[in-house]
Amino acid sequence: MRARWLRRWFRLFSDSEGLDLALWQNLRQSMPLLKNLSREQQRKLQRITDEFLSRKTLLPAAGFAIDARMKHLIALQACVPLVNLNLNVYRSFDSIIVYADEFIPRHALEDENGIVHLDEEPLIGESWYYGPVILSWNDVSHDAFSEGNTNVVIHEMAHQIDMLSGDADGVPLLHPDMSRDTWRTILQAAFREHGRLVKADEDTVLDPYGAEDPAEFFAVSCECFFKQPRQLRQWNPQWYEQLARLFAWDTAHK
Repeated sequence: MRARWLRRWFRLFSDSEGLDLALWQNLRQSMPLLKNLSREQQRKLQRITDEFLSRKTLLPAAGFAIDARMKHLIALQACVPLVNLNLNVYRSFDSIIVYADEFIPRHALEDENGIVHLDEEPLIGESWYYGPVILSWNDVSHDAFSEGNTNVVIHEMAHQIDMLSGDADGVPLLHPDMSRDTWRTILQAAFREHGRLVKADEDTVLDPYGAEDPAEFFAVSCECFFKQPRQLRQWNPQWYEQLARLFAWDTAHK
């Protein structure tokens, strides 16, 4: 499925033009992120995607090559969470680096004994305060058309949203009518329950990676909120409601 849609994407969308109308309609039916958008939301997404591409720099890494079509597919996914918000939410970063596949960041980590180790665990995405955002194209293109609960672009955008408050702790800047204490209480309860399910090796609505810490829990929750919102709402209505208020969007409602 992914290969077929990517071939159609490259055939119908040229580097010098905007998104072909016919292709947009096809993508809307094939990409889970786009299926339930209203006409107004579609127009907003197209507009904010163009603005995103004009403001953000997308760069290839390690000999990889990216073109306008690939940039557009990344931007479409990145901008879905902004459909009822605005691009100012992504003001903390200016660039996205794209690898062909998973990459090894080689972070230097100091242990409790003062010994420095290189973290050589392969990653599919990474997000730094003030940027850059780093992505694996293989996973970007897979998640775009997958019916599963993961989306690496939204995951890394969620970290950027989270870090606007100063820390990556799962508590982003909230709207004035939202309570930070309420958010934190509901987040912690949902995080603990998710961790319990993962530890018990039970099925989970969210990606098990969310059991790592509250920041990762928030990020995988955002992925599920946009890709499998009904399942998320059924699992934890209170946590779903907080996300719906944050993004000003009841994604589970059709």
